[in-house]
Amino acid sequence: MNKHGIILTIAFFAIHVSLLSQNVIVELKTHWETEYNCLKDTTDAVPYLDIVYKNNTNQDIYFVKAYKSITYPNFTDVTMMNYADKNDDDFIKKRAMRYSSYSGCYNVYIGSSWTVFDTIHDSETDLITDEFINSDIYYIYEWLKQQNPNLDIVDSSSSGVVNTIFLKSGDSYTDSFNITPLLINDGLYVFKIDGRKYIHNCAFTKYKNNYKNNGITAKYELLPEKIGEFRRYDGEITIIETVFDLRNKTQGGNR
Repeated sequence: MNKHGIILTIAFFAIHVSLLSQNVIVELKTHWETEYNCLKDTTDAVPYLDIVYKNNTNQDIYFVKAYKSITYPNFTDVTMMNYADKNDDDFIKKRAMRYSSYSGCYNVYIGSSWTVFDTIHDSETDLITDEFINSDIYYIYEWLKQQNPNLDIVDSSSSGVVNTIFLKSGDSYTDSFNITPLLINDGLYVFKIDGRKYIHNCAFTKYKNNYKNNGITAKYELLPEKIGEFRRYDGEITIIETVFDLRNKTQGGNR
């Protein structure tokens, strides 16, 4: 690389760093804690996913979180099986403990709920769910929620706007989620926030029928421009994904 190329590379990097230092960053990270592990029925290392919100702007701002503040995230039983005893406590526990073992590489998309997608087929337009691992994870979480009902509480803000976060300039905030059920996979996960559905400056209001497209459309309304001293954030959000690698029982890093 010649001298001019080096100068241009340095200039581009400086601009990139400068832009990151002026916007909002949502960073995904994992960490381990020692506590009760439901899969081993003993005290052991338990993994958590952290969603870290960083306000790198020069303003006090507020916006919608990528996901609500609950310890156990919501997965969907994509098999949609109609078990007669699906709401029975004993059935939930028995079904939770009948999970299979996996050794694949998956993407976990965080949206209105969390969903595991097969990375082999993964693309922005053609997401293929692995219905079996999703169903297994769903029932383990349902069992955990039964054991700890007080932890499954939807976050709300004193402003009356559900699932919002208020950050002063330079501040950060972290939500942590117990991801023990994902240990049924000895492979790898890449945690992602579904940018197509993460609308950070609007509040969901309702679903409405879309007869033209034979579907249902979500309706959103723009958040108030200001709540107290905090201004609605309308700028870009930089999302930093993370890899959770269990192939060698080690924690993955960000990317």
